[in-house]
Amino acid sequence: MPSSELVQSVIRALDMLSAVAASPNGLRLNDIAQATGVKVTTAHNLLRTLAARGYVYKDSSGSYFLGSAVYELAQRNDRQAMVIRAAAALPRVAELLPEAVLTFSYLTPDAARCILRMSPDRPMEVQRPLELLFHPYISATAICLQATAPNALQYEHQWRFEECGVGCWKNLEEFMAVKSRVRMDGHYIHLDEGKVTAAFAVADNYALGISLFVQDNDLSTVFQAADAFRTLMR
Repeated sequence: MPSSELVQSVIRALDMLSAVAASPNGLRLNDIAQATGVKVTTAHNLLRTLAARGYVYKDSSGSYFLGSAVYELAQRNDRQAMVIRAAAALPRVAELLPEAVLTFSYLTPDAARCILRMSPDRPMEVQRPLELLFHPYISATAICLQATAPNALQYEHQWRFEECGVGCWKNLEEFMAVKSRVRMDGHYIHLDEGKVTAAFAVADNYALGISLFVQDNDLSTVFQAADAFRTLMR
């Protein structure tokens, strides 16, 4: 595309973001204007607009840094890539466990959210539920993510044990011990009269959930399926 057809203000704003990103100690207004070859007044107006949308912020010394909106965009891109890989990997798990309900979920500061699901009533179909959430301190998926996700502390600040966990566990010490074990093992498993509800940590703040009945509490195929999923997700 010829440069004459490009929106110059957008190009300048992107150039400013690139300059700020390349400076971990931040850049002041005059430095940004000089680095991008624009007038100081133009740089100020563009930076003010970027700051209003969260793409940059200015600290007390007057230096500009990348804002949270940039990191949120990167996270969304990473999440989309994870979802694409998971959607391709879940059918492999379904082949090994055709009677299982499978979920692929991630943790946000306010919810343990299921983003993909497969179930025996709709064989080999990867479902994308709009709003399927897991209860903190109760569901295997939420417990696994609370133990392994890097943003778990933010989540538990939103869903405090004193309000949401009491009644699920004898005390906080018991729950903390379970989380420690899950972090070490990389999974959480609950068995009740032959029904297994399990969740396996998958990179950062994601988890594979598996729910089905097993004979003689034989979990070997469950672990085999989880290992296959994790391998495909790498």
